[in-house]
Amino acid sequence: MFLTRLALAVLCLWVARLAAQQPEPLNHWQLHGGEAEVPDLCGQLPGLWSGGWTHFAQPEVAGVELDGSGRMLLGERRGALQLPREDLTVEALVMVFEPLEWGGIVGYLQDNGDVESGWLLGFREDHFCVALASEGADDGNGSMTYLSAEDSFETGRWYHLAASYDGEVLKLYVDGELAAEDTSQSGPIHYPEQSWYEIGAYHDDNEEYGLRGKLAELAVFDQALSAAQIRERTASHAAVLALAREAPTSHALVLGPYLQHATAEGIRILWQTEQASDSRVRYGQALPLQNSVEASELQTLHELELHGLEPGATYFYQVSSRFAGGAIESELFSFQTALPDDQAYAFVAVSDSQSNPDVWQKIAAQAWGERPNFVIHAGDLVGTGSNTRQWINEFLRPAATLMARVPLYSVLGNHEQDAKNYYDYMANPEPEHRYSFHYGNAQFFMLDSNRDCSEGSEQFRWLEANLAASEATWKFVVQHHPPFTSDSDDYGDAFRGTSARGDRRVQPLIPLYETYGVDIVFFGHIHDYERSWPLRDGKIDEQGVTYLQIGGAGGGLEDYAPTRSWFTAKVRRTHHYCLLSVHAGTLRLQVYDLEGRMFDSLEIHKD
Repeated sequence: MFLTRLALAVLCLWVARLAAQQPEPLNHWQLHGGEAEVPDLCGQLPGLWSGGWTHFAQPEVAGVELDGSGRMLLGERRGALQLPREDLTVEALVMVFEPLEWGGIVGYLQDNGDVESGWLLGFREDHFCVALASEGADDGNGSMTYLSAEDSFETGRWYHLAASYDGEVLKLYVDGELAAEDTSQSGPIHYPEQSWYEIGAYHDDNEEYGLRGKLAELAVFDQALSAAQIRERTASHAAVLALAREAPTSHALVLGPYLQHATAEGIRILWQTEQASDSRVRYGQALPLQNSVEASELQTLHELELHGLEPGATYFYQVSSRFAGGAIESELFSFQTALPDDQAYAFVAVSDSQSNPDVWQKIAAQAWGERPNFVIHAGDLVGTGSNTRQWINEFLRPAATLMARVPLYSVLGNHEQDAKNYYDYMANPEPEHRYSFHYGNAQFFMLDSNRDCSEGSEQFRWLEANLAASEATWKFVVQHHPPFTSDSDDYGDAFRGTSARGDRRVQPLIPLYETYGVDIVFFGHIHDYERSWPLRDGKIDEQGVTYLQIGGAGGGLEDYAPTRSWFTAKVRRTHHYCLLSVHAGTLRLQVYDLEGRMFDSLEIHKD
């Protein structure tokens, strides 16, 4: 008994001494408060949660659950941040629900091609990792090491992660055990001047991947903790690390619902669930909802079409899905079916929302504020069509409020890559890469300008036949590539030589526009705004076709040629959206920037 008590006393003394040796973090965030604003317990870097996050609390642990769009911004400029100079330790108590190609837990980095700087604690696929670039390894534009654990992690399980760097050796610890080390970096950390110091995301100038998982605590030290110190910090979380594996707790909708292809008598409704489940839409013109359509097939991507609706009527709807052990249900939303020919209507026109969810979210919010009947999108909805997370996090979620109530019609851009994701997330009439639809007294002809548009091609023949048969008052063509543009360098470097001032691959379509009385051709690809004069036979003609370059919904802005083009009526280098209002033979165009300032307008009248 005496020896047992003596051993216990020695152990307590050892633990107390070891605890006393624990250094003070530079920054320390405990995420159990349940508030959007999170204080820094040790420094001057409070954070603010945005996007999809929810607070959770269990007897052993509390924190936040992130759905892939939630993150906490700490700052964006190096000069305003507390950042370790040379010695570094970063630790996190984390659970991951979904492996990603580039996963971030906390970091401040830029990794764009061979331009590399900063550091990150995160994961690559299902392996935890630390990334770091130092001045000693700088090859002129930075050189970053991604150091990954050999063993893969389990989704839905708590882990204590820590990474340290002492100016010579980079180490990664998983649950207190050394998982990997590397000596290719040396000297002070090589930082970018500007990036996103962020919790819950891998984020730099050309990538943004949000964490789906849970976070309870994070700390950053301006010294390299020893292996013993890290083991002690891991031991303090033993009760959490012993918890059983779990699935995402909310079972919430991954995205949606959102609307596609509204006609006078029907509409398509889409949504995505975490688990394979059945599909049901309840709808009606008044509450309670009396009508429903459903599908019993278990799936994660859901698409149901409503038929037999009244033209120009407002309907309320709600989607739900049932799976083994539970069910989920959306909020109540509304939509309007397509209007008859004699009624006034308005629509928003945008393009190139790619890779900029912040701008696209603002554009979508302003578009929703206009209460349009529908939206057209001229392509490059996302930056990489094969990247599912971009469709969810960068296109559909930022526009959720708009697209749950207003149908969107799109065409393929080059960045869609003709990938399966486009056909999964967009629901256009067959064959989907090109189609036509009527709304009010207008007909829209939606083309895939990535495909052959030369005379005699399948798309040329389809467009000619459909234009010839159209009796619509207004005829609009939507495609991605520009027949006319004053862009500085996409079709020849206008600052050093000549430019074609347009894409020759789509210019064979111009005679069809002119022959069959197309009123406006909408396109993007070039990331700025340009409106042409009405054109016919290679000159300005009041009875000609107006060309609208509307590539301002998010893509990095481009520039114009140094000399004005003969066809240009208005140019503006800014992110923007277009509002078009139509009644009978009158069309009004208004174009707005991100601050809601109108910078162009036009009226067209016809008999």
